Amino acid sequence: MPQLKPTLMRCAICREASEQLVAESAESKDPPDFDTRPGRPARSSIVHWVHACPDCGYCANDLAVAEANVPEFVRGPIYQAFRHNKVFPEKATQFLCYALILEEIGAFADAGWTAVHAAWVCDDVKDEEHARGCRNRAIGLFRHAKQHRQSYMDNLYEEFSLAADLYRRSGEWEEARRAAQEALAEEHLPPVVDALLRRQLALIDRRDAAGHSMAELRETARKS
Repeated sequence: MPQLKPTLMRCAICREASEQLVAESAESKDPPDFDTRPGRPARSSIVHWVHACPDCGYCANDLAVAEANVPEFVRGPIYQAFRHNKVFPEKATQFLCYALILEEIGAFADAGWTAVHAAWVCDDVKDEEHARGCRNRAIGLFRHAKQHRQSYMDNLYEEFSLAADLYRRSGEWEEARRAAQEALAEEHLPPVVDALLRRQLALIDRRDAAGHSMAELRETARKS
């Protein structure tokens, strides 16, 4: 398990100081999931990737930093209403609050990833309904990112591959299939990506919306 370091942070919005647990970096020993979620032990640090000010509710990976227009947005009714919602698991709400802030400042790709992280939190507490909602939110934010010429992965086939997994996990089977096929149509696919996408198509055919690990590809390769 990653080491947690108690750290005093002063909120950039309200200047209130609070002690937050910061996870020191840890290398994953297990393979990641298809959606890049890190394997153990690093995955146990996910809930500490975002922090919340207990006073004003500002959520960020670093509470001491805020863009110029963020304080007004955080104090506003939309953010404060969402902050106090009891619909999502508490930690997922913090990630989604941070996603709202990132969207407000136009960082759509980062906002999309933050919504993905919220989905992982929901996965951990077996809240499938809200995990799907977080993934749908991520898909929308990634679409906005592309409209604003922001990449959310290193290349196009990786973006299609991630989209395929997000759609599959959300039960959007035809969209998932379309994204996987778009990725397979890209030239010069690395063998591991080709294998991943073909595995995705098999899962889509089975209507399998569960999380899957890259370790499965190694097992399939050994059997073939």
